[in-house]
Amino acid sequence: MKKTTLICFFISLCLILISCSNNAHDGAIDDLTDNPGKPENNSKDNSSEKTITLGGMYLSDNLLREVKAFNEKSETLRIQVINYFEEAEYDWAAAEMRLHTELIAGKGPDILVDFGSRYTNNKLFVDLYPFIDNDNELERSDFFPNVLSAFEGTDGALRFVADRFVIQTMIGITEDLAFINSWTPHDLLGILDDLKHMQAPLGQYMDREGFVKTMIAFSGDEFINWEQYKANLDSDEFIRILEASRSLPNHIISDDDTSEFTRLRRGEHLVSFALVYTPRRYQEFVVALGDIRAIGVPTSQGGSDIIVPYNETLGITASSEHKEEAWSFIRRVLMSPYRTGSVNLSEVFSDGFPMRIELYDELIAETMSSTAAPATVEGPLLLGEMTQTEADDLRAIIENAKPVGQWLDIDIWRHLEGDMNTFYSGGKTATETAKLMQFRIQTYLDELS
Repeated sequence: MKKTTLICFFISLCLILISCSNNAHDGAIDDLTDNPGKPENNSKDNSSEKTITLGGMYLSDNLLREVKAFNEKSETLRIQVINYFEEAEYDWAAAEMRLHTELIAGKGPDILVDFGSRYTNNKLFVDLYPFIDNDNELERSDFFPNVLSAFEGTDGALRFVADRFVIQTMIGITEDLAFINSWTPHDLLGILDDLKHMQAPLGQYMDREGFVKTMIAFSGDEFINWEQYKANLDSDEFIRILEASRSLPNHIISDDDTSEFTRLRRGEHLVSFALVYTPRRYQEFVVALGDIRAIGVPTSQGGSDIIVPYNETLGITASSEHKEEAWSFIRRVLMSPYRTGSVNLSEVFSDGFPMRIELYDELIAETMSSTAAPATVEGPLLLGEMTQTEADDLRAIIENAKPVGQWLDIDIWRHLEGDMNTFYSGGKTATETAKLMQFRIQTYLDELS
């Protein structure tokens, strides 16, 4: 089984890129109790209620609101929340060991809250497709086909699903990117050689470490195959990635006075490593830069816009005795996100696009009939009503995006850090470094298999 200490490194990057103002609507939603799954003292008769468990290493406020709303509405079913990290007194290793042990023993929660793809091939979880196929309202065609497939395992089973997703890409001014016909790591190496005058050619959020992590994470199983426990870090393609990373800054550029849009217009960046998570976010690039091109993340197959399940993914454990009840909560999350009062979809989906096409179309309609003025370090960026052209271009990016992202094991990066530092200091060549990395990571994977 794939080790449970998998962490998606770009979650922290996402938090940098998504403004804290996304949470401005929280006041419109009922305050959370300390534990929304904890029984409350009231006059309601709970004797006939069935209880199921929902647990994970991290539970967002949005998900806890969903649990609270579900518990308040249901007369026959109650969800009890297990926050493994919190109950382990914030000891991540201890929390993961407990969760791993419980899952193996068949004593895990009915619903596991996870991040992304670490369990997509694990038969400790059931395939959700039969639940969708037998649902009276939901159908597979309700979702973007390529987005839904991003959650599938290699056997085609859908063991986890989320209510939202984001697109990871690289965006630049079309005129500046006119010379680029192919966008592989090999192509990028040659391009970066010609851009040494730029301090951060791939944007202020892309440094050396982030670039190598990104290329591993978005390579599918090209460099690390978790199903076969095989590493391929001494390949020519990865050697090129190491060589390309040397051209990038040591650390993320932090400048409170200059936006990345301004840097792109000045020619200080070739592209921005962009997380597109709302229609407004895409519109910001259009309004700030004019004619833009989403060139994607460089892969061996060429540039690809990447589908990332940004929010929590939900799966049902095979050991659960309440699978139908667990599905009733998951389908509620997919069908009708929790909203109160006048809160609209643009506030609910302020950190990701809806998985369901109907909700996505509703979100686009809202954006086409309203204006916004998101803040930047240089003042507000005035966004008008989204045009049909902007909406069509955004939809094309989503429908053509590919599900090739994966999680990056934090322990793997710890094994690589020393070799990376030696490489950047000039102590080893890229080829020598790649061979050392291959040995270390294959040894690590052999220990896990």
